[in-house]
Amino acid sequence: IFYCLFSGVSPEICCAEPTRGACCVGEVCEELEHDACVTAGGEYHGDETVCTVDTCAPPPPPPPAPTGACCVTFDCHVATAEDCAAQSGAYQGDDTVCTESTCAPPPCTCDPDVDGSGGPLQIQDWICIRECIAGDCSCCVNSCDLNCDGVVNDLDAGPDPTVDDGSVFRCFWIGLSADVCCAEPTRGACCVGDHCLALTVLHCAEEGGTFLGDDSECTADRCASPTPGACCLDGECHQLTGTVCDAEGGEFLGQGTACTAGNCSGGGASGFATGLRNRYLSFATGNQPQVAAVRIVFFDLPAPFDLFNGVSMWVGAPREVGENGASSIPLEDFENFQSATLRCSPYVTDWQSVGTVFVHHADIIPGGTYRIEFVDSMLARVGSSMLVTMSRWGDLAGIYGASGWWEAPDGSIDIGGDVLGAIRKFAGAPSAMRKVRVDVEPATPDQVINIADILYIIRAFQGLPYPFSPGEPPCGG
Repeated sequence: IFYCLFSGVSPEICCAEPTRGACCVGEVCEELEHDACVTAGGEYHGDETVCTVDTCAPPPPPPPAPTGACCVTFDCHVATAEDCAAQSGAYQGDDTVCTESTCAPPPCTCDPDVDGSGGPLQIQDWICIRECIAGDCSCCVNSCDLNCDGVVNDLDAGPDPTVDDGSVFRCFWIGLSADVCCAEPTRGACCVGDHCLALTVLHCAEEGGTFLGDDSECTADRCASPTPGACCLDGECHQLTGTVCDAEGGEFLGQGTACTAGNCSGGGASGFATGLRNRYLSFATGNQPQVAAVRIVFFDLPAPFDLFNGVSMWVGAPREVGENGASSIPLEDFENFQSATLRCSPYVTDWQSVGTVFVHHADIIPGGTYRIEFVDSMLARVGSSMLVTMSRWGDLAGIYGASGWWEAPDGSIDIGGDVLGAIRKFAGAPSAMRKVRVDVEPATPDQVINIADILYIIRAFQGLPYPFSPGEPPCGG
C-alpha cells in the first residue's frame, strides 16, 4: 500500500479490496485476481465477471461445410467442394443438386475429335473412346458416343483401330468424312485390284479399293486393270503391275512377262541392296552362287553418329528369325526371314544360298548412308559395291496398296501409312507390314514388336528426334 501511495495513487485506490474476475483454466472456472489467473495459466475474463455454467465451456463446433453437385466425368453426386476436388471432379456450387442434366455428356455431334485437341484425327482420340468404354470418360471434351445411340461402346471405336470393324471411328480413321461415316451404310461396286466386290464405302476403303458409288453394281469388266508382269523385288520374282512394282522399288520386266528361273538373277552382279527401312539394311545376291564376305562401310551418318563416318564392319552369320511380332523364334505358320548383325571380323559364306539378309545393329540408323561391299573369299578384292541411304526416322512405308503390298517409304511420317501400319503389326492383323519395317527399338533392335516400338513411331510422327545415342566406337574405330 505504501508503494501505491508513494507512486502518487490516491488512498481510495490503494486501500480498496483487490478486484477479482472469472478465470478459465481449461474448462474449470475460478474467480481470481488478474495476476493470479495469469500465473495459473488461465484466461482472465475481466474484472468483476463471475463464473457460470457456460463461462469455460468449449466453443461450439464449426458449422458443416456446404455441399453441392459434383460431376466426376458424367456421374453426379453431392459432395463438399474439397471432396469433389479430391476426386478430380467439377464442383457445381453450394446447395446445387443433381438432376438429369447436371453432369450430362456433351451433345452427340459425330465429331471424331473427341479429346477436343482441335488438331487432326489421331490415335489419342481412339484411346480416349476406349478409356470411356472402360468407365473413365474424363477425356471426352466432345461426345465419345460417335454414332449417337446413347451409349459408348465398340460401335463407336472397336478394340483395334487397325482392323475393319465397321466402327464410326474406323471410318474417320481411313479418311472419310462425317456425312459418310455417320450415315446409314449403303453398298456399291468396289474395285480391289481387278476384282469387283459389293461393299460399303467404309469396307471398300479398308480393302484399299476404289468405291464406284452407292448402289452401283459389279459387271464383268468393271474393275479391269493393267496386265501384271514379272517384277524383280528383293532378289525374288513376283507377278505385279508396273505401278506397284515401281512403288516397291522393283524392276518391272514388262506386261505379260512371266517369272522364270533366271530373270531376277541380278544380271551377274555380285549382289544388290533391297528396300528402304529405318533400322534394317538388307541385301541379296540373286540366283548365282556368291562365296564372299560382306562389308558395311559407315559412309555418311547423321549427327551425332557422324563421328563413326569411315568406320567399317562385317556382316556376321545369319540366322532365321520369326516374322511373328511377339517373338523372334521361327514358327511354321509364319514367313520367317534371315537376319544378321555386324561384327569386327569377316564371315565368308555362299550368300546366294542364304537369300535376302536383313542386317541390324546399333549403328544402322535412320537417315544414314552405308556402302555395301561384296569382298571375295580371299578378302583381296571388292567385287561390287553400292550406296544405300536408310529412310528418315519414323518413315516406315507409304500406304497399303490395293495389290496387297505396303508401298515404299515416301519421305513423310503419317498416321495412315506409318503409325497405323505399325499398330497392325503389333496387333498381328492381316496385311500387316513386315517385322523389319516396324522393329525400331531399342538401340539394337530386339526383333520383337511391342508397345515400345509403337510409342517411338508415334513420337516420330509428333516430330520428336531419333532417341538413341552413339555408343563406343565400333571395332576400336
